[in-house]
Formats: sequence, structure tokens, C-alpha cells
Amino acid sequence: MKKTVLFAVMAVLALTGCDNREQKKLNRQYISTAKSNAVKYIEDKYGFTPEVISAEQERKYGWINSTPLTTVYVRMNHGDRNFGVYIDGASENTDGSDNYQSRDIADCFCSAISEITGKPVQLTLKGGMVQTSFDPIENECINMYSESFDPSAPGEFFSRSQCSVLAEYVNTDISSISGRDLPLYIFKNNNKNEITLVSYRDKDYVGLYDQSSMLPFYAESRTIINRIETVHEDFSLGQVGDMSYYIKDEDSSNVTVREVVPDNGSEWDNEFFTAETASKAYSFRCDHDCEVNIFFPKSAIEPLDPKSHKTHRELGICRGTGSSRFFDTYNLMHLNDDYEICSFNLNADQEAYVVFLRLTNVKK
Repeated sequence: MKKTVLFAVMAVLALTGCDNREQKKLNRQYISTAKSNAVKYIEDKYGFTPEVISAEQERKYGWINSTPLTTVYVRMNHGDRNFGVYIDGASENTDGSDNYQSRDIADCFCSAISEITGKPVQLTLKGGMVQTSFDPIENECINMYSESFDPSAPGEFFSRSQCSVLAEYVNTDISSISGRDLPLYIFKNNNKNEITLVSYRDKDYVGLYDQSSMLPFYAESRTIINRIETVHEDFSLGQVGDMSYYIKDEDSSNVTVREVVPDNGSEWDNEFFTAETASKAYSFRCDHDCEVNIFFPKSAIEPLDPKSHKTHRELGICRGTGSSRFFDTYNLMHLNDDYEICSFNLNADQEAYVVFLRLTNVKK
């Protein structure tokens, strides 16, 4: 109970930074000035007066506490749009940035892409990000631009922009699109815009792009377009028994995969632990060097005894045949709640089989 209270107190101290009375007075002044600055900034930029909803002061975080800064994120509303302005509150100024037009910018990208590959199921715009370490500002303070965007003449805005766009599809051919197909203004004047298109195997995977370790499992293909190049990748996923697998940069059919009966787990025993097999085993063979990635459902691996603190799981790999076999184990990364995701190198004409192991620590 005492530890819980201590952690709660530390969390509050980290959030407030133990500001003294004088600092708290300054904080209120910074926020009040920032609100006025934000209103004036929007009036000058767009010609309307917004409604101020709330404001959050930025803080610089240390290991234990935080220090208040003079910059503020002001939440605002106008019509059907909620948006924010990032601006300094130390003095009167209109040197800010905002995300009021982020929807218009996203729509411009969507229209350009849709003419070639059809309308994406979901399009996400990330750009003009203000670097801040204050939560929740860091989650809201994205797509912040000081420049105005004119939908009828987008070239001027894109010549200075830095936008990252993710367009997500389902069962769609995205291999034909390239930078040459898009309006010239999107990659104008050496800007740093980048467009990523992903086609998933199922609509349930839309929105999971950030889980990069699972991307070959979720997606059929990906195309990344920037000013310099267009890179297209196909993710050919194979399936044998419980296991799915992906061979980096090539078709999964180039590798021979089959279910096998594993050796006794004792083959992996050493001075630190004893081993038992805890899943089915699968053999891989290829006539050239390649990288194998496997996706194995955790439900198909025998569970550990929750009462035992001496056991854990690892991936076992047996390479070679006959007397030349050698046995390795690899720690699991636990990158996904439902699947164990592992990768290993397979040498040309070398057979290797993989199996999950239950290891028990032994005292020597």
C-alpha cells in the first residue's frame, strides 16, 4: 500500500514539476497570453475568430520531475472542426502553427491517389509535427503547419511541406502506382513528402500498420513513394499446419516447408537448463541463402506452469543433418499478443527445423 501511494505521489510530482507559487503564477500568465496569441494568429491567418476550448502548457521532462516551458497547445473550435494551435505565451506574438487544415491536406492526397488506385479504406496524414515531450500534447500536436493551404493552388504549400501519408487498402493492386503518376506539386522543390500505400489481406487489419513486425502477416503488399524513388514490396505468405511464414524479398514457394517429428528436447540441454518440446516442428530447406520469418500462434504452444518460476519458452532451431547437426536456442521477443514472431537465416541447401521449447532452469 505504501509503495502504491509513493508511486502516485511521484507521478503527480513528475506532472507538476513541484512548481512553486511564483512559477504557478507565471504558468497562468503564459497560458493566458498564449490563448490570446492563438486567437489573433487564427484571425490573421484564416479571417475568423475561433472558440477557445482549453489550453495545455508544455513541459520539459527530466528523470524525476519536469520544468514548465512558455509554449502552449491551445485547443479550439470553429464550425464542425476541433483543432489546435501551438504557440509561445512568453510575449504577445502570432508566430504559431496549427492543424486546422489537416483534413483539407489529407483530402488533397486522397484525391490524387484515388485516381490511380481507387479510394483507400483509410488515409492517415502525419506531417509538420511539432517536437514536444508533454503528454497529451505530444499525441495531439501533429500535422501542425504555419503555412496556409489553398486547395485550388496546392503547389505553393507542397513546395515547403513535409508530409507523411499512409493510404490503407484491402485486396487491392497497388503495384502500378509510382511518383510519375502523381501531380508534380506533391514532390516539388526537393520537399520531403512520402506516401505509403498498404494492401491488407483482410479488412480487420486496417489500422494496424504501426505493428511493423506483423506487416508481412497482415499485408499482401506495400508501396512507398518519395521524391527520389518508388519501392514496391510483395509479402508472399506461406502456411503449413499452425505456422505461417514469410521469406524476405521473395516468393514463399521458393522454400520447401514440411511438418516433421522433432528430436527429443534433451538435444538442447546444457549446464543451465533442460529442454522439452512444446509445439509441432517444421522443417525448412532452400537452394540459396535466405531469411525466414515465422508467425506461430501462441495458442498452439504448450502453456507454461504458472506456478513455476524456473521455466520459460525459447525457439529451438536444429540445423544440418545426421552427425553434423547443431542445436541453437533464441529468446522470444513477445512482439504480439497472439503470435510469436521469429526470424532466422537459412543457408543454401541446409535443412533446418524449428520448434518451440519449454526450458527449465537447473542449478549446477
